Amino acid sequence: MHKILFSIGLALTACGTSSNNDTPALGHGGSGNGGAASSGAGAGTAGKRADDAGAGGTSEAGAGGTVEAGEGGSSESGAAGSTEAGAGGDSGAENTPRAGNANGGGTADGGTAGTGGTAGIGGTAGAGGTAGVGGTAGVGGNAGAATCPTSLLVGGTDLGSQGWLTQTQGPTAVSYGADYVRLETNTNSGASTSGQLLVYYPAAFVANHAFKVKIEMLVETVSPHNQLDSGAAILGSFTSPFGNSTDRSEMVYLDSAALGWSDNSQSAAFPVTDGSYHSYELSVDATGSATFSVDGSVKLSRSGYVSNGTLAIGDQTNDAKVDGALRIRSVTRECL
Repeated sequence: MHKILFSIGLALTACGTSSNNDTPALGHGGSGNGGAASSGAGAGTAGKRADDAGAGGTSEAGAGGTVEAGEGGSSESGAAGSTEAGAGGDSGAENTPRAGNANGGGTADGGTAGTGGTAGIGGTAGAGGTAGVGGTAGVGGNAGAATCPTSLLVGGTDLGSQGWLTQTQGPTAVSYGADYVRLETNTNSGASTSGQLLVYYPAAFVANHAFKVKIEMLVETVSPHNQLDSGAAILGSFTSPFGNSTDRSEMVYLDSAALGWSDNSQSAAFPVTDGSYHSYELSVDATGSATFSVDGSVKLSRSGYVSNGTLAIGDQTNDAKVDGALRIRSVTRECL
């Protein structure tokens, strides 16, 4: 009799234990995960609480969605999409009510949050960044296309602020009008030397490369030049203070009624001091062939022209009684 009662007691105790531990976990695992059977089964096996099992299912589902959404996009877009999708998955991982709120009141299924991660796919719009290819326009950065025409001097504006330097020996004067800069030199009475005033622009063009420069200028007065010296000159190459022998040979002199190369190899008649502005243009090609034009008409030419890239304009010499006064309205590096 005692054995029978002891057996019945053991049976009742076993049923009560199963009811208290397993049944609630199994019930919550099934409904909380919206049919995540494998997660529910895993929770039951581990003997975890139902809400823990639900969290495990949601976390795995969210993470899976996030990874796939990220991989679906481009490498850059995927990164951005993964971050946001992961955040959605984490919210779903905490508990069912939060997952619903995080997804704008969507269904309690945490998996929905993972679907939100597909918004990361929209991140493929980052591919629009390929518009950066337009940066290939930087190819235009080659010296010829990107730097011409370029204004080197604007009349009426301080020379120093525009990058111009001066080589001077008195008496000289620099003044400004509304649209020009005026240079003037003189010889003092009884003096053996005169004023020298050159304005020059270093690296106006690339040394010993083709270039073209145009100068809008009015010569008021000028003394007759001496060979290799001039009171109104244009130098396509300049070495301080007066120019070296090559600079001076290639220099263009402007007299009152003529112009020419300062080595006297060629000259042409022209009314330089007629009270008008003229366009003086010096052009040198890649072979060193040079032409000098006035108002679009070629007046001089020579071969073997070389340049150190510095441009100079004005009274180049301090020879007594070789002086000049001129107005420069503009200097422009032209396209070849």
